[in-house]
Amino acid sequence: MDLLEEDALRAQLARFRRSEESYLHPSQALVYTAGVRFLAERCGLFWLIDVIAAWQGHALRDPDLAIFQLWELRPIGTRRALVCLRDSESVAFALPVGNRDSALDYVSVYVQFGVLMLPSEKSKAPR
Repeated sequence: MDLLEEDALRAQLARFRRSEESYLHPSQALVYTAGVRFLAERCGLFWLIDVIAAWQGHALRDPDLAIFQLWELRPIGTRRALVCLRDSESVAFALPVGNRDSALDYVSVYVQFGVLMLPSEKSKAPR
């Protein structure tokens, strides 16, 4: 994917807002939004949803991660890692994911109260 196509894809992703449309992961570990489904379909990232769902049991043992998780797929040298953070600076754990195919080198998604969503879909925590 060239830079122009990547910019267009990122613009499409930024248009997603939280909606009533959601999908239950087969593991039942989380629900994901229409925006995440679009990301997975366009970028070949269904495996990303699967990995995040598989690690929910581990993540939910941390009280901070039970409420909010930031997941980033990041390039690290010639490989990539999936990093789970408590906030933008506090890394909870990182998983090497090798060089799986994806249209985007960097992706960030959130899990908030059991819902996996794009940054544009993130809502404020209830008070």
